[in-house]
Amino acid sequence: MSVFDPEVDASTPTDPPAGYHTIQWFSLPHPVARQLRPLVRDGRWLQCRVEGLTWMLEPVPSDRILILWDGRTAKHIKARGISAFDRGQPFLFRRFPSDSKTCGGAGAGRNAQNGRETEEGEGPSRWGGGRFTGPPHFNVTVHIYDPLDGTHPKPPELELGERPIHPSREAYQLGEDESVFDLARRLYGLPILKPLLNLNERHSYDRLPAPGSRIQVPGFRLPISGSANPQTKSISLTWDGPTEGQQNLPFQPGPAATSGETRFWDFRIPVKAGDYQLTARNGTVEHSRTIRIEPPSNPRAQPLDVCYRPETGEQLLVTDYLTHQIDTDSQLIDDALQALNDAVEADDQEAIPEKKAAVMKALAPAGRSDTGIAGLTELAGYKGRKATYVRSDKIANHVRRYSLAVTVRDERRFTDATGSFDAAKAQRTLKEDYQGGLEKVDFKLNLAQFDTAMTDWAESWNETTGQKRDWLADSDHFTATTEAAVMRLMAGASLSASVSKTAIGLAANASASAALAEGKVTVESHFPDKDGFALQLELENKHSPDTTTLDFGAVRASMIIELIGFAGAKALVCANVELSMDGSKAALKGLTDNEAREKAESDSDFEPHPPVQGADVGASAFAGISGGCGVKGALEWDNPEQRTGDEPAFSAFAEIGGEFNAQVGGGGEAKLYVAFDDGKFMIRSRVGACFGVGAAGALVATVNVNTIYDFIQCIYHQLMKFDFRKLEFIDERAFQAFHQIISGALQLGEQVLDCIQNSVEDISEWWKRVVLATEHDQQAKQLAENILNDDQGLVQFAPPEAKASLLRKLCIVKGAVNKLGLNLFNENREEAVIKVLSTVTCEREFIEITERMGPDGPLHPSETGWISDQGKELIRSLLDGREDLQFMRWYMNLPRYATKEGTAAWAALSAQQEVKLV
Repeated sequence: MSVFDPEVDASTPTDPPAGYHTIQWFSLPHPVARQLRPLVRDGRWLQCRVEGLTWMLEPVPSDRILILWDGRTAKHIKARGISAFDRGQPFLFRRFPSDSKTCGGAGAGRNAQNGRETEEGEGPSRWGGGRFTGPPHFNVTVHIYDPLDGTHPKPPELELGERPIHPSREAYQLGEDESVFDLARRLYGLPILKPLLNLNERHSYDRLPAPGSRIQVPGFRLPISGSANPQTKSISLTWDGPTEGQQNLPFQPGPAATSGETRFWDFRIPVKAGDYQLTARNGTVEHSRTIRIEPPSNPRAQPLDVCYRPETGEQLLVTDYLTHQIDTDSQLIDDALQALNDAVEADDQEAIPEKKAAVMKALAPAGRSDTGIAGLTELAGYKGRKATYVRSDKIANHVRRYSLAVTVRDERRFTDATGSFDAAKAQRTLKEDYQGGLEKVDFKLNLAQFDTAMTDWAESWNETTGQKRDWLADSDHFTATTEAAVMRLMAGASLSASVSKTAIGLAANASASAALAEGKVTVESHFPDKDGFALQLELENKHSPDTTTLDFGAVRASMIIELIGFAGAKALVCANVELSMDGSKAALKGLTDNEAREKAESDSDFEPHPPVQGADVGASAFAGISGGCGVKGALEWDNPEQRTGDEPAFSAFAEIGGEFNAQVGGGGEAKLYVAFDDGKFMIRSRVGACFGVGAAGALVATVNVNTIYDFIQCIYHQLMKFDFRKLEFIDERAFQAFHQIISGALQLGEQVLDCIQNSVEDISEWWKRVVLATEHDQQAKQLAENILNDDQGLVQFAPPEAKASLLRKLCIVKGAVNKLGLNLFNENREEAVIKVLSTVTCEREFIEITERMGPDGPLHPSETGWISDQGKELIRSLLDGREDLQFMRWYMNLPRYATKEGTAAWAALSAQQEVKLV
């Protein structure tokens, strides 16, 4: 059927034909009325009731007007028909003979007899609102349009978020004691700030509105429009429902008041879900309409996160604001730690102090002057991570907590019948808890991801005790104190999915055990680093008033450090450290810049790293932490005997630990000092002098069964380097015990440690009995066999005093110089003598040996008057003619000083380049 009606009889000037009515200007959309008004000034025009749009290809007849309204624009269809491109609500008008009394056009109300306006009239108002007297266009009218254009049931049902309702901003003033978090809780049930901040561009997560501020809040506005008679001076609209209020719209006097054009009006009213009564008033005339607004079918989606706080045993609900705070804060800490870790792995010694200072600065807000880093919080399972660290003040508020001990376990709100965490059940429970807000919000949780992350978290901490699938049970085995959290942070727990294999702040080759569930890290590291420190000792020289420098070689401390809690974290992050003895045990303690300055005043050997600009800001994070971390390990030196190439070969010559008796010898100010006490060789080292910049304090180390032979090698190499002069860093009594033990062990064929007595006096008495006595052929025979069968390498590394004792013992029998002839005993003695002499590295060593071959033992010639030639003649008395000649040639070609690079055996072999003894 065509949208255009078939012909109707319009010749009878009575009521409008069927299907037609006068033009109801108040109900026309304003753009349609504006298009229509110029077209209907001549003739009698009526409006046709059109239920829907029928497409026709023929043009619009000349006595019809067709206007399409698509909700935004009005389109006049003229010469052509309605095509597939024409969409919208049709408004059809038709011209009829003008003598009809029912006219809705511009000629309505004119008197046909005299052709002028009727001055007065009486009858029902065509606009409604009672009877009128006077010209028709002075009728007082008001009308509220249907917000849905009459296409929906009455009362109209609208939905928030759907047209014609649109989102808007509403002004709101916070109360003097009302925070933006309070407002967010009232709106959404949780302190969700993002919707509010989106409407207030000058505010952000870091710049929140203060109480009492005027802000914009999200809302919805509904357009309400209508019409009124041309002479209308003002319209008022009142609405009553979930929101209520009144708006007024005044009209300015103008041509519309005399031209008869309808007044159109519209308002935007704030609405919420519920029923509304709308009332428009024009003077004494009013029009009412009822509408219903439904909640949104697709509420706002809002992501939420959850995490576990081991320290309090609580599950935390993480909102958008808390997410921002955690991400910002943890990233700041992680970036500082990662930069430090990178510098350590790259062994960038210049950058490490600066990076440590940056870590200190990042942790400063978490510091407490009396308890250390008391303000650090550890979170597990946040965004699928095993560990996240933030400063506690950042999450002190705005957190909804669920206790594992009560809410989760006892009340079974988050667990199944077996007590295991049930992600689906927890999801339902949490949603029930935060649906109390005024606005409907669809919170999105991913508890399955959280449960998976927490299961991995628990298993990683419990690998040594057996895996448990339920992290609720595993959390019982986790040390959740702040001290333990700080230690895990410093060990790199937040930088990777698993615990970092490099302990931050230590040497690049350090390794840390994964016992972090208890907040402990056992670190193996070298101090000051893997290459050691080139130790140089200033020793007295009897031939010069000035001291002579002894290049001791590279030394380092190989340490196993048990880092625990605040003290462990401080030791890792401070640029300066102190190594000291707590009784017989060593301890390592970090020094802040202030502590380092104070330590430098009392420790002349301590050269602290210069403070980095701004580093003092971080000192408060470790203020009040005075404890140290237990240290085990050894003092090592670059031992030429162990080298296989150009790379250093460090070996331990003493194990860290023991009590150094200050009354035993002097050396209190020496960088390195060796003494003998209570049956042990003890080494005291001033850390700053022995290990370089950044270290203070003093270490004590003990020579034991594991280190005795490296200790012997070390002392011999120092003698070689110092041209066999007196080593001032060794106590005289300790050196006496040293050479007596070596010669005694060779005499008896026993291990060196088995020959050590409780005191120097005991060793001396023992030595006199087994070595000094020369009347026994059997002792000389046994000594020769032991030297020839020496499997400890003692002969090579015996100091001149020990070699002197051995040679005199071999050369003197029954108290006299005696050649016993070519028998087996004599041959063994000669071979033993040659073996001892073949370890001599230079003329200086030979002179030191022969000067000490007197009858009173290996004493300094100033005490005995014995000279080198006497010792040399004593050796020659044992040798026969050919061997004696070879010996003299060897002696005459000895180099003055020993070769100081390489092994001792190589130095001895180099001394025989011209003439070999064998």
